[in-house]
Amino acid sequence: MARKRNYSKEYQRRNALARAQGFTGYAARRTALERKTPFSKQELTPRQQVRQQKAFQVVRTMTEKGLSLTQAAKKHGTTPGTVIRYIGQDQFRREGRRWIPTQAFRRSRKLAGKGEKVFILTENGMTEVSISDPRTLSKYGRYLNAVKGSLRNYPESMQELATFEGKTFIDAKGNKYPYITDRKLLSHLYDDGKIEMEDFYAELGR
Repeated sequence: MARKRNYSKEYQRRNALARAQGFTGYAARRTALERKTPFSKQELTPRQQVRQQKAFQVVRTMTEKGLSLTQAAKKHGTTPGTVIRYIGQDQFRREGRRWIPTQAFRRSRKLAGKGEKVFILTENGMTEVSISDPRTLSKYGRYLNAVKGSLRNYPESMQELATFEGKTFIDAKGNKYPYITDRKLLSHLYDDGKIEMEDFYAELGR
């Protein structure tokens, strides 16, 4: 007589294996791996575009600092499953349990354009630009952290945000942008769903 299959136990095993690989569970792993290639920009909502750009930042950090996918994803406040979902399984190869970005994918991101693509705050919400100066990237990272803290009414963040008032920065094409420091405007954008806490890069990959 054939042995009865224990589906519950098997599903628990699959969940445990998926979590060991950095996913929230088996279903999340399966969904992520069904996507073979990156989403095009036209397929994504503005919020999803931010998440995809964060996924690209994770790959950059993996390449530059030699971190694993799990370590780099944690550094950027996301998960391995989200990174693979928005970039595509075919852009990675497996070495044991490690996910390694392919050389072709790393090269394509490097040649995608001058500067680091990031989302910045404007009076109308978030928009994507390229920033080539590492000092500007670092400074903008401090600015975003100040914005995030000020939206939570942290006094030290409000003081930090005030230091950016009236200042501007330049993107890779030479376009000038102001730092948005009006707390009423920032709160309005946040309440309208045009910016979210999770959209901010903690360190912009730096």
